[in-house]
Amino acid sequence: MAATKQQKRSLLLPALAGVTAAVTILTYLYRDEAIFSRGISKQKLPRLGNHVPFFGDLFTMMARIDDLQDFYVETFEKTNNATLVIKIPFNPNNYSFNNPEILEFGPRFQEIMHDFLGDGIFNADGESWRTQRKLAANIFNVKNFKEHVDSVFTSQEVSFSRALEMHGGESKEFDLKFRNTCMHIQVNTNSLQSNDNVEIMKAFDNVQERVAVRFVNSFWGIGELISGERKVHQQELKLIRDFGHSIIQQKRMSGMVENDLLALLMRVDESLGKAPSDDDLVYYVLNFLIAGRDTTASALSWAIFMLAKNPNALDALLQEINSNAYNNGYPTFDQIKSGMPYANAVFHETLRLYPSVPLNVKLANADTTFPDGTFIPKGASVGWSPYAMGRTTEIWGADAKHFRPERWLEMEKQPSPFDYPVFHAGPRVCLGRQMAELQGVFVLIQFVRKYHFELVDEASVNYSYSLTLRMKDGLKIEDLVKEQTRLQMRYQQGIITDEEAIELAGVGVLLEKLEASAERYLSIIKEPQVSKSFSEADREWIQAVTGVNTTYRKWTDYVIDETVHPGPEFQTAFERVGKAFHQHTEAGRRIFLNLFLSDIILRPPEFNEALRIFPELEVTVVETNGPKKRKLKGKTDYTEVHVVAVEAKTSIGEQDLWQCVAEAASLYKTRVDAGKANKRVWGILSNAQQWQFVLIDDDGLLWQSGYFLLELRSYDESVLQVYRIVHYIVKCCHEACTTPASITSSVVSLDQ
Repeated sequence: MAATKQQKRSLLLPALAGVTAAVTILTYLYRDEAIFSRGISKQKLPRLGNHVPFFGDLFTMMARIDDLQDFYVETFEKTNNATLVIKIPFNPNNYSFNNPEILEFGPRFQEIMHDFLGDGIFNADGESWRTQRKLAANIFNVKNFKEHVDSVFTSQEVSFSRALEMHGGESKEFDLKFRNTCMHIQVNTNSLQSNDNVEIMKAFDNVQERVAVRFVNSFWGIGELISGERKVHQQELKLIRDFGHSIIQQKRMSGMVENDLLALLMRVDESLGKAPSDDDLVYYVLNFLIAGRDTTASALSWAIFMLAKNPNALDALLQEINSNAYNNGYPTFDQIKSGMPYANAVFHETLRLYPSVPLNVKLANADTTFPDGTFIPKGASVGWSPYAMGRTTEIWGADAKHFRPERWLEMEKQPSPFDYPVFHAGPRVCLGRQMAELQGVFVLIQFVRKYHFELVDEASVNYSYSLTLRMKDGLKIEDLVKEQTRLQMRYQQGIITDEEAIELAGVGVLLEKLEASAERYLSIIKEPQVSKSFSEADREWIQAVTGVNTTYRKWTDYVIDETVHPGPEFQTAFERVGKAFHQHTEAGRRIFLNLFLSDIILRPPEFNEALRIFPELEVTVVETNGPKKRKLKGKTDYTEVHVVAVEAKTSIGEQDLWQCVAEAASLYKTRVDAGKANKRVWGILSNAQQWQFVLIDDDGLLWQSGYFLLELRSYDESVLQVYRIVHYIVKCCHEACTTPASITSSVVSLDQ
């Protein structure tokens, strides 16, 4: 028996030696390769980073899954945009490039995408793809675009606004996601009004994230099975498919008279003699929702994020928006296409930095060679990153990573789709590009026109690793809805709170710590016979809660200091919007006052800009233990602006006056509660030529000027007069006085 053991041992040792040798050889051969990938490449190409024998780049990719797009940017920068090879077990080698000349290759990974998108247009090849593309081409034409903008876009934007305003009544912090909006515009699903669709939206997001990970993790099948995600995935797919079937049934029952995309698609399909099954139509729905819902929605969220970070761009966009007249309050197809160049530039600059589809992967259907000499074998995976390409300095210049919409207005011609591949290029160029641009710019214009927004936490904004570049936790913004609009809507629905009643009376200016007066005012505004516009009742309430004596005094004389002259800083500030003012158009005057007076008087940081352009006021900075204070001629310390309610209208009426008084009284109350030594507040109403002023002095007395007409005979004279009036008000805000001074000279009183 001992001999037998010896014999076994003698046989085992060579076997172990052979296995060890084999493992050693394989480890050497696969030292930077992935097992069962498509062969061992003899080409020495750059890699993503550290690689592990047998597993290749799998662990590196998974470790950077949350910021994979930026990982591509970093790697291409290090390799000077050379073609990379990425090796993952059980997958063909992936050749990723950042060269815009090499973009057209093969079909999609159907196995990974099939349970989600089936044989729809974005997961099809060959004859199936050609048939569906021809079908879609019948939908995406100029006639349908125009009808879609004029009807569906407009009606669904109203639903979007209502949803935002209702949400605004619950919280001033709002998670801004445009995905429901864009789905609603695409297929008219009533998703904005239905809470049931919240789960469907979540299912869409979860399925896309899971499918995206499949492209990186070659063991996704086993992983989903072991973790239990396979069961969840199937449940969410069923929820999504059931949703698709319900949409189709809804369309059939409605007679498909609407003009949304699904109705158009179904009509075109039947007109071509097809008899699509409901399952076919479900895949149509899902493919077009992926194309239209998440891509445009992601772009809109990123656009609002970038505008909130770049106030100069936001101001320029507002200036363009306000310079246009709108039919029934909405931009038309022709306006969006040719009358809004800056709005289009904002949309495209956003897509450049945050492309809706940040990473694309295809298969090579034949052996080929890239222009840089890299050989691509048939069946190899080929990838490119629009996210990285949009940040490439060779294409976009030294400021490639900066948000600058003006670059699109400075171009002699639009970039090649190979330089700017956010809508693909070649035979698979996106048919819905024009629809996406129209939809995105339309919603962007309406959102920026209606709402003021500020970021809650910029650092928390990041993207998810998914098929589309959506925000990981949404975009948190505050002060989303203009308070007056939101509160009036809630008041009409009978769900206004005491605190909101105070806000309503203040016309959007929050009056804090006035709960004691809320009940009294509620009894006034809830009486049906009382107008919701400003009236004597509002005057009484303002006096009660702010201590402002609203039995106003009138004065008609002004004395302008003709010794002061505008310096170059003021001239520069005026010239930014002076062109519109100089034209003397109604829209131009509105733009002028809203922008110019906001820049000079109302905008933070704390009067710095206004003081800089009034050097003759001899402003000095006083160091204190608290915030820095400014001192005007040594008389008055101040740390904030005291001018409110700049109104730019075609006429000035009683309601405008009391809105101005309410806002001024609100600020006066705030200053009194804060113990300010100088409590006076000015209000300005103007339509550029006709001006009226309101003053609440240190004793809480309300003064109202008459109406004054500036005799604006020339542009230079306009600059001088506006400068002297604004100078006068700035000066009066910070000098001891209890009654308004007089103003005369080049100002004609209309009350006489």
